[in-house]
Amino acid sequence: MATRTREKLAEKRSVKGYKKYTESNQLLKLFSEITDYRKPQGKRHKLEHILYLSVLAGLMGATDYKQIAIWIDKYIQKEEVKKLLGVEFILSPKKSVVSEVLSKVDSEEVEVIFRKLKLMLIQMVNI
Repeated sequence: MATRTREKLAEKRSVKGYKKYTESNQLLKLFSEITDYRKPQGKRHKLEHILYLSVLAGLMGATDYKQIAIWIDKYIQKEEVKKLLGVEFILSPKKSVVSEVLSKVDSEEVEVIFRKLKLMLIQMVNI
C-alpha cells in the first residue's frame, strides 16, 4: 500500500509539465530498463534517477561515491536537473544510498544500456 501511495505522490510531483522533457532523454529511458534489486519498501528515489545523476556527476569530475553524493546534493534542486529527471520535487539521496545502488547494480545490464545508447547515437549521426 505504501508503494502505491509513493507512486501516486511521484506522479503528482511532475505536475509542472517536467515530464515532457524526459521524452527526449534517451539515457534516462534506457536506465529505466535496468532491474531494480531494491525492495519496494522505503525506496525514495527511482533507480534510473540515481544512475542518471551519478553519470552527470561523473561527467562533471566526480570520482568516488562521496563526490557523486556531494554533486547530486549541490545540483539536484536546480530547475535544469529537475527537468532532465521529469520531476518538480526531489529529495537528495544520501551518500549511503548512492554507494549502495552503484555497488549493487548489475554491471552487465549497465554495459548493455551504454551499448544501446552508443548505437542510438551512431544512428542519429548517420541520418
